[in-house]
Amino acid sequence: MALSGLSEREAEASRQKYGFNEQIYEANFAEKILYGVKSLSCKLFVIAAMVKIIALLLGLLEITETVPDVSGIFIFAGLAVLCAFLEAVLRHVSEKNISEIRTCARQSEYNVLRSGKAVVIDEKMLAVGDVVYLASGDKVPADGIVADGQFIVDQSEFGILEKIEKTTPPSTFHGNKTMGLKSAYSLYKGSVITEGSGAMKITAIGENVFAAEKNHFDTRIYNEKYSGLLRAGSITGIVCSVITALTAIIYGAVSGQIIIGITEGVAAAAVILAVICICEKNLMAETVAAYIMKKLHKNNISLLNPDLLNSMQDVKVVFTDKFGALTEGSCVVSGFIDGSGNQVDGLENVDEKVLGLIKTAAINTSSSILESDNLVYGGTPVDRAILNYVKKASGRAKVKKLSNVENNNMKGVTVNIDGKLATFFKGRAEAVISRCSDSFSADGKKRKITNKDALIKLAATISLTGNDVIAIAVSDKAIKQNVFPSGSYTFIGMFVVHDKVCSDAGEAMQKLEEKGVKTILITSASRETVIYTLRKTASKNKGVILSSEQLSKMNDEQLKRKYSEIKAIVNANRNDKIRMAEAASEQGLRSCVIGSEYDDIHMFDETDAAISSHVCPSSMHSISDASVKACSIKSAAELHAESIRYSGLCKMFASARIFCAVVLMLMTIISIIGR
Repeated sequence: MALSGLSEREAEASRQKYGFNEQIYEANFAEKILYGVKSLSCKLFVIAAMVKIIALLLGLLEITETVPDVSGIFIFAGLAVLCAFLEAVLRHVSEKNISEIRTCARQSEYNVLRSGKAVVIDEKMLAVGDVVYLASGDKVPADGIVADGQFIVDQSEFGILEKIEKTTPPSTFHGNKTMGLKSAYSLYKGSVITEGSGAMKITAIGENVFAAEKNHFDTRIYNEKYSGLLRAGSITGIVCSVITALTAIIYGAVSGQIIIGITEGVAAAAVILAVICICEKNLMAETVAAYIMKKLHKNNISLLNPDLLNSMQDVKVVFTDKFGALTEGSCVVSGFIDGSGNQVDGLENVDEKVLGLIKTAAINTSSSILESDNLVYGGTPVDRAILNYVKKASGRAKVKKLSNVENNNMKGVTVNIDGKLATFFKGRAEAVISRCSDSFSADGKKRKITNKDALIKLAATISLTGNDVIAIAVSDKAIKQNVFPSGSYTFIGMFVVHDKVCSDAGEAMQKLEEKGVKTILITSASRETVIYTLRKTASKNKGVILSSEQLSKMNDEQLKRKYSEIKAIVNANRNDKIRMAEAASEQGLRSCVIGSEYDDIHMFDETDAAISSHVCPSSMHSISDASVKACSIKSAAELHAESIRYSGLCKMFASARIFCAVVLMLMTIISIIGR
């Protein structure tokens, strides 16, 4: 499909008409004043003031012998106003903090067609009519329709589709249409591409997107963890108010001033209940949560579900990958090693035939997409790094994918290149090289491999420096029945991938361990990479490193005995992660997983808390606590510390209410008896 997109002039005209692709959230203080006036504490102080007015009128009419002091009326009226104002301020501050977080959210960049050329544009600058490239893992930046390609997209947030549904015209489109989908091609802002690639054309941005009218995110938090303490406060308030009221009535009856006793008792009871009800429900907890969320946001942690503050403080095990930092586009290929084990200084020094194999292998085994204009988008950071490394290489044969197969260590794809079948492989160096009998050197010569062990050792040595090593190979046999082809393959070479993120894993893991939180690395990386990682963590107890194969041979009882010693699982797959999470649960250990939503979504369901690098609101339907965008061990440590602080503040405020109710009761009783 031929696409050209908008010109710069057309894009500017579109922004003039529809505005920027952003949603501005402004807190309305006047609206919060109304909440404050309606609050229970304000109403109770008003009742106390009215009772005092009644007592005054009874005295003035000489129905009672005593004319009460009018100052009490003004004091209670003033307290009612103060409560209304206080609750309004707390609600306003809470909403303002969240508004700032949402308005100042980190901008994403998207690949857009402008006048037929691919350019990178900030999400805010996208315009109605823009053509945007999307692929697996990308978040839809605005409302639009599919312009080219085919997607599988998670739009369950909007309640209009099943959990995963194709947005290109399915045969059952009539069923989707009745569920609210405007068109078989519709995409909505905030949904996530889970599979496929292509382009979308934007039809609505900013406040006009479908998600805007469904937006209800706030700091509402129901602190079940301290429900017992809050309930104790309510009971204390009721008991204290009843005791105070009865004391006043009995004392009034004894002194012959029963009406005065009743009015004083009712007023005192209302005041005590008002103190207990001030900042009703969990308003104080919500305000504290909003403050903490804003503080975490400054450290690149976007907390979308404040209830995670309740879950995180009790976590005893954190599962993570490598350094515990899932990087977003920060990987680069620092070099290439040919099939003979020699480092190549740039792909321009590689024979043209081998160069074609390298590029074809990289493109067809990648989760990322390389467009004809050398635009790379979607997929994992490692795959994007490899495609960016090979994209300038000359030549691009006409290739058609036929079949593929994948396990935890290697991926194979059979393609048709100008009528000839070939299968390309990509994966861990040991898995790929062990299947190879021949290799290509950089000069294009094919020879028998005589140094297979040395090549595997070289890859391991490089991994010990903290780099990932991704090997590629080729075979002339096709994949059949979802099985890797038999026979030997020809080794093409290895990409050395460097992660530019400087992780604070060591300090963060140490802080967690000091708090009694165990960290277990569950990663598809090699043992050597994990050894490098553990060296950097400054952990006092290095523990045991198991391979996925070793873990699979352990029964549940053996795993239970060994669990406390395990520090890492290498060459891990999804089932390994789930099994480790289940083992933690069986031992009564609350756990948290750090990972990518798409890779670890099944593991998220097995843990008590989750930190994800790719969070969309729709995931909340199936993942209760996946709510942090910045995905790292440092994030977990900071979140754990702030959760403990949040817990302490909640306890303090709940205890303060009980203390105030008791003190107020005693002071009121002493005052009544003293008169």
